[in-house]
Amino acid sequence: FFVIKEQAAKLGKAQDEIVEAHLMMIDDPTLIDAVNCSIRNLSSAEYAVKNAIAEIVRIFSAIQDIYMQERAADLRDIE
Repeated sequence: FFVIKEQAAKLGKAQDEIVEAHLMMIDDPTLIDAVNCSIRNLSSAEYAVKNAIAEIVRIFSAIQDIYMQERAADLRDIE
């Protein structure tokens, strides 16, 4: 996550609201815990990130709230 955050910060220069929102999502303890759990159970960190994000996207997409569905799209962008 540190490399991703570093690259995003360079691109966004901290004033870009979209990049800032993505940085906040990357720091989310739920996402970090899900990725860490998947890494322990799976062999590939890349697959663990993809798997964790897919699960959160599935949950957010099922919520009948436009704001949460938009956050699901944001998570897909992060992936």
